[in-house]
Amino acid sequence: MEPARVWYLPLLLLGSLVGCGGDDVSSTGGAGGMGGTGGGNSAPTQILLSAASISECAPADTLVGTLTVSDPDAGDTHTLELLTNTDKFALLSSELRTVAGFDFEATASYDVVVRATDAGGLSRDETITIAVIDELEVSSMADAGPGTLRELLTSAPPGSTICVQSNVFGTITVTSGVISVSNALTLVGPGALALTVSGGGALSILNVEA
Repeated sequence: MEPARVWYLPLLLLGSLVGCGGDDVSSTGGAGGMGGTGGGNSAPTQILLSAASISECAPADTLVGTLTVSDPDAGDTHTLELLTNTDKFALLSSELRTVAGFDFEATASYDVVVRATDAGGLSRDETITIAVIDELEVSSMADAGPGTLRELLTSAPPGSTICVQSNVFGTITVTSGVISVSNALTLVGPGALALTVSGGGALSILNVEA
């Protein structure tokens, strides 16, 4: 009799390799995707900002809030990147900070996109809305009248923030008496090199009442 023949057939395996009685073995997912079930890397799932508003009076380098990243992989580390609105905001480690001034009347909010990339190269993009807080603004260099320093200091509700518009610079001359302030207010100015308040030779220009 002719000896039995044994045929060896090539076998093409598609997809994951499955071990007998064990977990699936698969490669890590691509950027932005999820990894396998066998202990592979998983992408970040959420990026949160500790605060989501900024005063329109805020100067450059003001802290908006701190970013935190949620990730299924305990102990994973992340690199943060700001993808939009880099003319207004910047990232310093996990802190989102301002780089320029704001004008509520021009733009009431910003949608910033932040990307978190984990140590395995997987990433998530998150859109975070930051609201600009409308404040009282000094818009006139006159001594009295609408938009003047006197009008705002004497009429602003307690706890108000008053800021000086960027087009108000030089010297405000107080000529119609002392400005009396009786409420607790915050006044944000551009600095002494940009704006000064003069009494025109008077002994006092501002009276802050306890």
